Amino acid sequence: MPVYIIVIIISFFASVIGLALVKDYRIPVLISFSLFLLLSSIVEYIGWKLSMSFKNTVLLYNLFSLFEFLFYLFFFRSVFTSRRTKKAITVVMIAYFAVALINMFFIQKNTFHSHTYVLGCLLVAIFSTAYFYFLFRFPETGSLVKNPFFWIGIGLLFYYTCTIPVYGLQNFITITVQHYNAVLTFIEDCLNVLLYTLFSIGFLCKINFRNLSGLS
Repeated sequence: MPVYIIVIIISFFASVIGLALVKDYRIPVLISFSLFLLLSSIVEYIGWKLSMSFKNTVLLYNLFSLFEFLFYLFFFRSVFTSRRTKKAITVVMIAYFAVALINMFFIQKNTFHSHTYVLGCLLVAIFSTAYFYFLFRFPETGSLVKNPFFWIGIGLLFYYTCTIPVYGLQNFITITVQHYNAVLTFIEDCLNVLLYTLFSIGFLCKINFRNLSGLS
């Protein structure tokens, strides 16, 4: 099994541990995030199995990446407190859903939806940046390193900022550059490991493991 799938599974169990041990985590957005990590594990495992059997996984990953972007937008909608911002994100979610479906089934048919994937990356990067802008402008009480949303936001900002150029040129470079798919897979695996490791840190950052082990 690829390392990145193992890391996703670990992040799911980290979320379960965090939800079990930290009462503050038992809110809808973090509970849904844990379920999202479980779904990600299942989809990635199925995709890996299908690719090992040389079966086409384009539709699977196209639909799941669409759901993934909508979920991350929902995440930021839950994090922001401003009604205007929440309303704006809701409009963006509806518009992105419509545009992505049109692109998948009428424009970039039977191939990876790189156009709307890059658009999704850009949207997540924008709202991640906006979150950190408000976070540092109106600092909350408590340490940032003990804030799960901080770690999740850092992971999303870094991952999707880095993947914009990679996936934006995927369909073009795959045709013109030999072995580009192997390079793309390696880059994606490294970024996935970093992303889901940061998710794990987010769910575990408030747990005092010394107290749990009886060392303090």
